[in-house]
Amino acid sequence: MAVPFVLLATILPERVDAKSCVISDPTDRALNVRETPNGRVINRLKNGRTVEITQFENDAKGRPWGYATGYYEGRFRNWGWVFMEALACGGPKDISQIAGKSCVVADPVDPTLNVRATPNGELINRLRNGRIIRITEIRDDANGRPWGYAVGNFNGQFRNWGWVFLQHVDCSNAPLDEAVAGGGDPARSATPVTSPVESELKKPSQEQQEDFNAWLGIS
Repeated sequence: MAVPFVLLATILPERVDAKSCVISDPTDRALNVRETPNGRVINRLKNGRTVEITQFENDAKGRPWGYATGYYEGRFRNWGWVFMEALACGGPKDISQIAGKSCVVADPVDPTLNVRATPNGELINRLRNGRIIRITEIRDDANGRPWGYAVGNFNGQFRNWGWVFLQHVDCSNAPLDEAVAGGGDPARSATPVTSPVESELKKPSQEQQEDFNAWLGIS
């Protein structure tokens, strides 16, 4: 009797083009490698080791993890899952690298990117992947991770968005946004806009928040 062949559908983590990153755990000299996102520890990788991230997945708490591979003693290894926020995956480190350039929001683990009042501070907004911004200032947070102050255009108006994690922004080949490029209005000047000092940063007004919610599709 022939046994029917049944193909079982399996939900897999998001596969991406391999992203080169460096282990950079701010709290330890080595980073835990896990069997699953936030699962059992199966190995540790020293800070400074280069890995290739081939998959992304969030754990049950919504935190980002990447599947790390790489070479060790001449052999290719599938290491396991590592916490993405303990990796350095490129991104501009100095404002001179991106002065006068547009950037694109490109969070690898979420369709929107958190915008904060200060580097790694209070969450004040979210920007969708693909939105064009300009970074006018770069600062490190307390853990030495790079953040940029984002500005740009929304509904024909210039906006000072706030601070975004630079490893989730792509400034390599972004198209030029009209608000960033400039025009007759001084708010659209090609000159980089100076971000407000942190003590002056405020939450969006109700009108702004309604605009943001409409843009995000939140009623």
